[in-house]
Amino acid sequence: MLPEDRFLVAKGATLARPGEAAAGPALVYECVRPFAEWRKSFQGLARLATGDELRAGPLRDAPHLAVDMHLTWTGSSPVFDMDMSEQSWADVKAHYQQHCHVAGVLEFGGERMELEGFGMRDHSWGPRDLARLGNHAWIYCAFPSGKQLMYFHHDEAGGSGALEHGHEVVDGAFAPVVNAGPLPLPREPGAWKAPYALDLRLPDGTVRTLTAEIITGQPLSIANGSEIILGAAGPDASHHLLECPTRFEWDGEVGYGITEWTWRTR
Repeated sequence: MLPEDRFLVAKGATLARPGEAAAGPALVYECVRPFAEWRKSFQGLARLATGDELRAGPLRDAPHLAVDMHLTWTGSSPVFDMDMSEQSWADVKAHYQQHCHVAGVLEFGGERMELEGFGMRDHSWGPRDLARLGNHAWIYCAFPSGKQLMYFHHDEAGGSGALEHGHEVVDGAFAPVVNAGPLPLPREPGAWKAPYALDLRLPDGTVRTLTAEIITGQPLSIANGSEIILGAAGPDASHHLLECPTRFEWDGEVGYGITEWTWRTR
């Protein structure tokens, strides 16, 4: 996701090779210190697309650019897990996540960008059939004080196996939060840019409101079971999938993060 509503997108597949480094097409992950530091490198080709192209439908092929990206992820919280055992769409054998600090460099088409910010490491083992996924929403953000916030909600397509997980991280300690009002997400794809507010109840019973302003949106879609399609959903897709950089306000602070949600097409 780049300034001026531009996106570098790449898609491919490769064989998993047990015993070797975690890798994909032009992509390599290196574990430097378990649960503390990872390096991620992409050296290959990617399509430079505009938001208008992606939002118009499945992305058409076009010339690609050479891309060189190197990132270092440093854990900024303990690892945590969401209990996915009741989720019929994923036979997950193990799963963990971790808030991270991220820094590195991105070069493409004569441009060079120094990157520094934050992110979320999400790692799991096991097969999944995303065609069986219901609608979900996933929000995470970080703030200048060091606070981090995450909220996840999923409703299975059949109406069972709902999953809710939320927490605030302060000085490395987790405090659970739960939804305390109407859920503003997921929502129809046409409303992708509308601001929203989420009421969350903390362990002491107080309710704080997380307000969100969408900055831009990267539309993707799900088809063929678990294939991610670049661009908005076409006739064969089972879900819209939107990833939106977002400006948040929480407990008097302004921070930034991602709003992600799926919306079933049928």
